[in-house]
Amino acid sequence: MAGRYRWLAVATVKTNVTELPESRVRVEAEVPADEVERRIEQTARTLGRQLKIPGFRKGKVPPPVVVSRVGRETVLDETLRGALGGWYADALDAAGVDPVGDPRLDLGDLPGEGQPLSFSIEVGVRPKARLGEYRGLEVGRREPDVPEEAVGRELEALREAALRGMKAGETRTAEVTFPEEHPSEQLRGRTVSFDVTVKEVKRKELPELDDEFAADAAGFDSLDELRADVREKLEEADRQAIDAEFREAVVDAAAAAAQVEVPPALVDARAHELWEQMIHALGHRGISQEAYLRIAGKSEQELIEEAKPDAERALRREAVLAAVVEAEGIEPSDEDVTAALARSAESEGVTAEQLMQRLRERNRLEPLRRDLAARQAVDLLAEHATAIPVEQAKARDKLWTPEKEAAETGAGAGQPASGKLWTPGS
Repeated sequence: MAGRYRWLAVATVKTNVTELPESRVRVEAEVPADEVERRIEQTARTLGRQLKIPGFRKGKVPPPVVVSRVGRETVLDETLRGALGGWYADALDAAGVDPVGDPRLDLGDLPGEGQPLSFSIEVGVRPKARLGEYRGLEVGRREPDVPEEAVGRELEALREAALRGMKAGETRTAEVTFPEEHPSEQLRGRTVSFDVTVKEVKRKELPELDDEFAADAAGFDSLDELRADVREKLEEADRQAIDAEFREAVVDAAAAAAQVEVPPALVDARAHELWEQMIHALGHRGISQEAYLRIAGKSEQELIEEAKPDAERALRREAVLAAVVEAEGIEPSDEDVTAALARSAESEGVTAEQLMQRLRERNRLEPLRRDLAARQAVDLLAEHATAIPVEQAKARDKLWTPEKEAAETGAGAGQPASGKLWTPGS
C-alpha cells in the first residue's frame, strides 16, 4: 500500500512518516551527526569520572581519551542506552503521532564518526474518523436529584468521620467519600468536604443529630441549616457529575454519527494499556497486581478482555475529537496553555510562563496543545448540543431507522434487510 509521507522535525530529530494499513504508521527517524557526537562526548565524560588512566587524575580523563581507551563502539552503545528513549519520544512528537500499544523499533547500523543515527518505529496510532453530524446533537441530560436519604447518610458520615480522634478547640476539614455501592447512583464515589470545629469533648459517644451538634460541629445555628448546607454541597457535586456525564454523552453521540474503523489489534493494544495504567495506579495505593487478581477472582487476560469495550469506546472518542479539532481549526493559544498550567506551576513554585518555556525546551509542549485542543473540541460539542430528558433520549435510541439498520446489517439506507416500513416518528 502506498504510504503518505510527511517530513517534520522536533529539536534534533528529523522524521519521515508513512501511513500503513490497520491504523499503523512507520516513522523513519534520523538524529544528525552533531547531536550524536555531542551525546557521545557526554557519555565519555561520565565514563571518564570512573576510569583510572595513568597520566590523568581520577575524574579528569578527557572524552577523546575515554573513547580511544574503551572504544567508540562501547561508548556509542552506552550512549544509546541513555539517549534512544528521548530520541524515540522526539520522533513521535515530530511526527504528531499518538502511539497505541507497544512499538516495533528497528535500529539500523550504528553510525561511524561524523555520521547520523537512523532508526525506524512501527506502531499503532489513533484511528481516523469521518465525521457525521456533530453540531446541534440532541443528548439526554438528567436533572439534579439528591434524595433526603442521601442527606441523612451524609450527616451520619459527617458525625462519624469529623469527630473521631479530635480534641477540644481543634478544627479539621473533613472529607466524606461515598462508596461505589452507595444506593444513590448520583453520589457513588463522590467526595464532599466540611470544616468542623470541636468546642469541647465530654464523652466518647457520638452526639445526637440536633441543633447543638450543628452548632458545635459545623458552626450552624440549627440542624436545618446544616441539612440545607449538606444538600447544597451534594447538589453542587451532582451538577458537576451531570455536566461531566453530558459532555461524555455528547462525544459518544458524535462518535455514533461518525464513521470510525477500529482494527481489533488496536483495541487489544489499548485494552492492555488500560490494564497497565490501572495496575500502576493500584501500585501507588499499595495494592499489588497479584492481590488485585485474587480480589477480582479473574485472570489478567480475562480482565483485559473485559476492558476491550471501554478501549474501543475510548479510541472512537479520540478519533472523533481529533476530526473535530481539524474540521473546526481548533488551535489552543499560549494563553490557553498558561491557564492550563497554572495549578502545576504553582505547585512547582514557578510561573505558568516559566513552566511552558520548560516544556517547550523539552519538546513536550505540542502533546499538551493536542490535549487542550481535544478538550476545546468537547467544549464546542457540548456548547452546540441540545439537552433533552434522559427518558426521551432512551426512547429515541430504541426507534428503528433505515440508517441504523443499514449500519447493523450492511444494507443500503432506505432498503432495510428486514423489509420493515419506516416513516419519521414511527
